[in-house]
Amino acid sequence: MKQIRIHGRAGVHDLSTAGFILGKAAMKEGKYVQIRPPWTPDRQGQPQVCFIRIDKKPIRDYSQVYNIDIALVMDSSLVSLVDVFSEVKQEGRVIINGPLSPGIKDSRMICLDVDTLCRTEQIDPVLVLLGYAVKLIRIVSLNSLKMAVCEEIGTQEKDKLMKAIDAGQHKIDIIMGKGQGE
Repeated sequence: MKQIRIHGRAGVHDLSTAGFILGKAAMKEGKYVQIRPPWTPDRQGQPQVCFIRIDKKPIRDYSQVYNIDIALVMDSSLVSLVDVFSEVKQEGRVIINGPLSPGIKDSRMICLDVDTLCRTEQIDPVLVLLGYAVKLIRIVSLNSLKMAVCEEIGTQEKDKLMKAIDAGQHKIDIIMGKGQGE
């Protein structure tokens, strides 16, 4: 079973949509999914979290999500407000959108400046991080993720959506040392 946690801010990052896109991609591959979107309407900017479980067999565990494989942090300022490393497996990863946080040393942490890329290319940072996560821990195939994005968000700006996912895939290649052209 893969367990994913997405951190963001209310009214700024659409965590529910991110969870549903990932869940829909997994269901396209015949996998079972459990999504816990943010429960309450929160004040603009307040920290929120979404949990996702994906497995090849039925998920019978309805407890709190523990033993997280990957945590996506949409805003680096959340690191000082929320313990984004709690419950993440020792071999898990915490992907932070933003610069390296001073004073935080954790081998599970990967920092990406997704916002700069998204501003220049006018693409969605949530999709970039989903593309990154999919390639990093192989939750679902890239094709399933792209189909789910088109179904959930629509095809009006399909090229822009696919560009965002591909940007996340490209970033992981560079970080894992595969070079730019692969």
